[in-house]
Amino acid sequence: MSLSPGTSRRPNAKRLPLRRAALFALVAAPLGAATLSCTAAPAEYWSPTGPCGTTDSTVVPAGVTSMTVTVEGAKGGNAGAQGGSPDSGLGSRGGSATSTFTVTPGQTISATVGCEGGNGENAPAPKVDPSAGWSSGGGAGRGHRATGGGAASGGGGASSGVCIGDTCDSSAVASTLVVAGGGGGGGMSTCAFQNGGIGGAGGNAGSTAAGGGSGPSGADGGVGSKTGIGPTPGGGAGGANTNSTPGPNGVSSPDTSQSGIGTSSSGGGGGAGYRGGSPGGMFQYDFFSASALCHAGGGGGGGSSWIANSGSTLFGTAAQDAGRVLVSFAQPGS
Repeated sequence: MSLSPGTSRRPNAKRLPLRRAALFALVAAPLGAATLSCTAAPAEYWSPTGPCGTTDSTVVPAGVTSMTVTVEGAKGGNAGAQGGSPDSGLGSRGGSATSTFTVTPGQTISATVGCEGGNGENAPAPKVDPSAGWSSGGGAGRGHRATGGGAASGGGGASSGVCIGDTCDSSAVASTLVVAGGGGGGGMSTCAFQNGGIGGAGGNAGSTAAGGGSGPSGADGGVGSKTGIGPTPGGGAGGANTNSTPGPNGVSSPDTSQSGIGTSSSGGGGGAGYRGGSPGGMFQYDFFSASALCHAGGGGGGGSSWIANSGSTLFGTAAQDAGRVLVSFAQPGS
């Protein structure tokens, strides 16, 4: 994909020291001949240094016309425990996206690394706030106990992105090159052996095309389990690039009712992406479900990954929990 020259680098933009690696080889010539030295062209690497959820930038070095980017979305949070249950759901990791683009020396390249979804606390717990990134992971609500406030489920992980120009978030889709989806948050459980749904992985399902690019959808969140009558809390749907709703942000799960004599469980928050995931299902106590004493919320769906049309792409699952961006500028002859 050929890109037109971007804006000039902003005065306060940070330029990281670029790590260089070169390979040298000496060639032994016949007796009496000169010894030749062969030097391979070095590659230059850049990663954002600011806190997750903030945008950092650099410029394409002189003489460079190609860059390869590897982007990883952030993991969803784990759910807290309610009623002594050790079986609340875990959040899943985000997606990974790698691609190579044609660039112009002096162009501004910016990136935003997604933050991990917050872990839900044990009862009584506060809500989990959304996590910041190229797009925001969904927050997570709380369950309820007859004796008071319940535990919170895990929040969705935020997406990471790389863009042309100074702005790199979901408001700048036209200048975005790569987005790696965040993982969904885990759903909480109210009893031992009733497993909360795990969050769906970011960018880990079937590929869909949209907006001049394509990439894999987020995986659906896991189903919560229960005993007794009443509905089974489902997992949240993973984000798909072709969806008009929800938007790029993961959807937050709501609180269950914070009053009454029964126990209720909340679902995990959706992971962020080019399109965000939906929250996991919740179980709300009422008179007719009184015998459903043990139940667990569903996991949030993962966010989708996306790459603007280019010659080579590679998608997968993030190698670590935290979001990550690595840019490699290829020197001529490398």
